[in-house]
Amino acid sequence: MNIILAGENTETRFLARALKLKKHHVTVVSRNEPFCKLLADEYEVTAVCGDAQNLQILSEACAEGTDLLVAMEEKDAANLLLCEIVKKQFPVRTMAVIKDSQNTELFYEMGVDRCVCITDFLTDMIETVGGELDKS
Repeated sequence: MNIILAGENTETRFLARALKLKKHHVTVVSRNEPFCKLLADEYEVTAVCGDAQNLQILSEACAEGTDLLVAMEEKDAANLLLCEIVKKQFPVRTMAVIKDSQNTELFYEMGVDRCVCITDFLTDMIETVGGELDKS
């Protein structure tokens, strides 16, 4: 699969590595030039330095030929905006990593194909562990 990861955080770095190990073609888009260089050198992924909300940068990242764009910026609003821009300009499925679970419904209403809420995921895992502890 051809995947674009838009973000410049630790999660972006480790997801790029994991996807590359599974033989996906990964392109990382980040405003952070040293981060782009690090990922390109360390994981042999394609790195495009610039603002992922810029159509020229998205074109450089080959958004037209990608299967999935994953918006992984620090702020939910930035991820929603990026997904909206991509959906309007390219035939690409979108996924947004969100922090505030109250944003999930809005993201889907706005056309984001898939949302991953870290807060919900961790809450579910904690409750699962708590249930397992109650049984012992």
